[in-house]
Amino acid sequence: MRGTRPGQARFWAQALAFVAAALPLASVFISPGPRTPKLLAAILLAVSALRPAAGWVATAALAPLGALAAARLGAASSLTEPVVLAFLAGWLAHEASHAAVRTGHEPPAADLALGLAPLFGVTVVASLAVNLAAQHVTVDFPAPYLRALFRFLWHDYLGSAGAGARFRAPITPAFQVLEAVALFVAAIVLSRRWPRLGLQGARALAAGAAATAAAAVYTVIWTAAASGWDEAFPAGIASVRLSSVGPDVNAAGSYYALALGAVGGLILADRRYLVIWGVAGILALAGLWMTGSRIGLAAPAIVAIALAALAWRRNGSRAATLAAAGGAAGLVILAGAYLHWTPRTPAGTALEWRLQQGATALRMFAAHPVFGVGVGRFYALSPAYASPGWGYRENAHNNFLQVLAELGLLGLGLLVALLACVLWPAWTLVVSATPAATARSDPLLTCLAGGVTAYVLTWFAGHPLLVFETAVPFWMALGLLPGMASTLRKEAPEPAAAGRRRRVLTVGLRTATLLAFAIVLSAVPRARAELRRADLSRAVMGFSATHTDPGGRRFRWMARRAQVFVPGDAREVAIPLSSPAGPAVIRLLVDGEVVSRLVVEREWREAVVRLPGDQRRRFVPLELRASVVPVPVSGGDGAPIDTRVRVGTPRILR
Repeated sequence: MRGTRPGQARFWAQALAFVAAALPLASVFISPGPRTPKLLAAILLAVSALRPAAGWVATAALAPLGALAAARLGAASSLTEPVVLAFLAGWLAHEASHAAVRTGHEPPAADLALGLAPLFGVTVVASLAVNLAAQHVTVDFPAPYLRALFRFLWHDYLGSAGAGARFRAPITPAFQVLEAVALFVAAIVLSRRWPRLGLQGARALAAGAAATAAAAVYTVIWTAAASGWDEAFPAGIASVRLSSVGPDVNAAGSYYALALGAVGGLILADRRYLVIWGVAGILALAGLWMTGSRIGLAAPAIVAIALAALAWRRNGSRAATLAAAGGAAGLVILAGAYLHWTPRTPAGTALEWRLQQGATALRMFAAHPVFGVGVGRFYALSPAYASPGWGYRENAHNNFLQVLAELGLLGLGLLVALLACVLWPAWTLVVSATPAATARSDPLLTCLAGGVTAYVLTWFAGHPLLVFETAVPFWMALGLLPGMASTLRKEAPEPAAAGRRRRVLTVGLRTATLLAFAIVLSAVPRARAELRRADLSRAVMGFSATHTDPGGRRFRWMARRAQVFVPGDAREVAIPLSSPAGPAVIRLLVDGEVVSRLVVEREWREAVVRLPGDQRRRFVPLELRASVVPVPVSGGDGAPIDTRVRVGTPRILR
């Protein structure tokens, strides 16, 4: 490793990222389950550590198959995330051990993307930190909470769905966003050393789409054969929406819209395997049809029409014009036929649903405009922000509004800027190219950029980024574009331009670093504000489930340290206490200060605690500490609690 500060900073960043990927990956090997996923993860980990480009290509092909493979192998959850984590851990280990540094001319789009992607990741990490800080107050004290969190990450993250359920909701959405963005960064970095990664990556994307679509076609054929091919089958299958990619058929439609771009580019640029890519295209169209996604059918048709117009504008591009026009016409006919023959939910109902959820997202944004309500929290919070009489617990059905609601203007701004700095240079190059300057990879770049654009267009009526199996191919395809565009720019920049670029990048890097620090530091006041807004009336720590004594009194066993929250305007609180196994010394603390100390015996006794009575505070923490010989008792989740003290229902005196 070079002794320079940038080299050292890069090494430690890569090492930290490796630990972050390897920690949840360990749960694949530790948790019980079939051996095949463990073997697959181990092989991909080794391949990615030795040959990262090969590991990246394998990940691009395997990721969409995660849900399908899990169903076939009997795994507890999709195999997409184990595959992604195995690649990331292997690649980051390779990067850290080789201390890779930037060499040669790098496209400005890649530099901008490599600056914005980590910044977007920092935004997600800060949002997750706020969510966890707010959660721990309602779950446990800091030290045991962190121990349980660490165990969840290395033991349960990819294990049984029921294990660590309280951590899964806040952590999994954030981790999946970070993993997908890391794949995007990996594509840019690897494209610099392996220029053919664009072609190989497109092949992998097309292969994955063909495999998932073939599985859906097989399901249809098998169902038809099982029904005896009776007359009712065509009408029945027309009303069923199928997807082998994941549970969300609309997200699957977005995925096939992206895959059609890769397949179309391979048909034009990789003619040695024209028959293979033709079959893959037919399968991808069949997969798109079976998802029944209106926006999935419309978006690639819109892009194909635009590409046909672009090809027509280029003199001499007759073949490209015919191909684009034929593709556009085919997609339009396909969409029209589907909407005509297939029974569907009325368009007005679907539109009303999206408008209502969009209004919910805008209310969340109005309440939390800068940083949002928190990554992954839209679904849980949607009823609280819904229109009167609506109240459905659902996502936004619009990825732009979903990001705006969850990560605020900051998160959406960074995401849009990231898309712009990748797609704008790619489309600029495509539009400005002439037949004489068209390189072999230009059709592939054009079509893949079209597929990525079609995927983004589906965001206006869907949320494919929320489905990991469909989000991973998008981020990987997006990461290929800067490297593919750079291969068409053979000329090196002028010395003066190169100097200006270095100065601009230096200023941009420093600005991004300062912004990242500001985002991280903002997590502390954001967490405090979240706690002030939270309803802590039912939040308890260190207590068992509720029991009833022979006299009918309801109580909980308490651990050596327990905590409840009482309303801030309360003057006093009376807490019934009892220690059946013998005397126990109880200390009661308000805001961390001891306000009462008493000895509790077998008979019930009330401890009366005076409170500040602050009208400005919603809740005040009241902590109980017991000095006793511990006796194990089953807790609320079945875990043992060392205790011998019973706590009755508190009485609030205002």
